Amino acid sequence: LFCLASRREGSSNAVREALACELPVVSTRVGDNAEIVRDGEDGLLAAAATGPAFAAALARALERDWDRAAIARRGAARGWEPVAAAAVEELQRACGMRPLAS
Repeated sequence: LFCLASRREGSSNAVREALACELPVVSTRVGDNAEIVRDGEDGLLAAAATGPAFAAALARALERDWDRAAIARRGAARGWEPVAAAAVEELQRACGMRPLAS
């Protein structure tokens, strides 16, 4: 398991890297964690950012068998190239530009 018990977080590269390495993630519901981790599929999200809630999620995660290959496939789908392309498109949209042809 990869565990991230943050009370504040942006969009965690560490969570994305763990998923790409076949590791189920146990995390709190802060920042983009709830968008990155599909609760019950590639990890578990603690009900609250408290010690007892995180410990309960961790215990549940340790009792499960995880489909590590599926976790890795989904994690690998968010590599640098597609993320960079999406960022460029968003910046172009924000600047009122038409997307460049690829």
